[in-house]
Amino acid sequence: MIQRRNCLAAACAVVVVLCTLCSVPQLFSQDGKQDIIQQIGWEIDTGRIDAALAHAQEGIAQYPGSSILMHLLGVAESKKGLQKEARQSFQSAIHLDPTIPQNYYDLAVLDMQAGNTLEATDMLETYLRVIPQNGKAHLLLGLAYQKQKQDDRAVEQFKQAVNLFPDLPLAHYYLGTAYEDQGNPKAAVEEFKKELSANPRFYDIYWQAGDIELAQQDFKSAEDFFRRGIALRPLRYEARYGLAKVFLERQELPQAASELEMVIALEPQDIEAHSLLARVYEKMGKTTEARREDLVVETLRAASTASQPGDPQH
Repeated sequence: MIQRRNCLAAACAVVVVLCTLCSVPQLFSQDGKQDIIQQIGWEIDTGRIDAALAHAQEGIAQYPGSSILMHLLGVAESKKGLQKEARQSFQSAIHLDPTIPQNYYDLAVLDMQAGNTLEATDMLETYLRVIPQNGKAHLLLGLAYQKQKQDDRAVEQFKQAVNLFPDLPLAHYYLGTAYEDQGNPKAAVEEFKKELSANPRFYDIYWQAGDIELAQQDFKSAEDFFRRGIALRPLRYEARYGLAKVFLERQELPQAASELEMVIALEPQDIEAHSLLARVYEKMGKTTEARREDLVVETLRAASTASQPGDPQH
């Protein structure tokens, strides 16, 4: 029913100075490589990506051995959505000068976005051997380990991220998810609370923490998380579904039915909500309503099966 994890992406930064766009062709012919680098950097920083892309290509034609210009070309291509080309440019920049760590980091970001976690891991490990104080790099490496089901190594990297920068966005959240993967729900909830102290509008944490507390049968804490989530996003269904399950555990059937009815109003195709509501209606003696929900479940499941790839009708 619920997707539990979001992917984290990072963006690279460049140092820039101001130059006028109309002077670029003359600047390229009269001034040195550093001025070209600064011009492209300013264009990237101010969102003039088409100009940055064109000028990076011109700069490389003039200075084909420049790793920095090749890196800036990769940045411009990445911001333009040319991920394949950007990856090739970062690889070329590394080939030209393997001592510049930023290329490894930016290449790792592209690999993570493409789901190439093994390649991203290699790049980030190389980067962190040179610059171990980058909390974002530790966070990204932790995510790469987490996707590879290496929970212990993920926890280690997330811990380094929060130790370096306690307020780093998402660091406590992902450390909490790693603790949850390790089977340590208490530690997971504590990290979720730390994330919420810095980011109280992070809705998903409320229902995720509530689900953990519900599984531990701490109904009071679970209810608190779910209600805070509902207050923040009253038109989202996940926290309401969790609160309905709390009511059901307490045998508060009318309240459970009311929340499930709201869940279905917000997410009418949710099979689990219809199925649970049918069970609640049965417990309340509402057999007609229970049968109606069972029929909805059968219809939704049939439609889901019919839409699966490989179905003879498709």
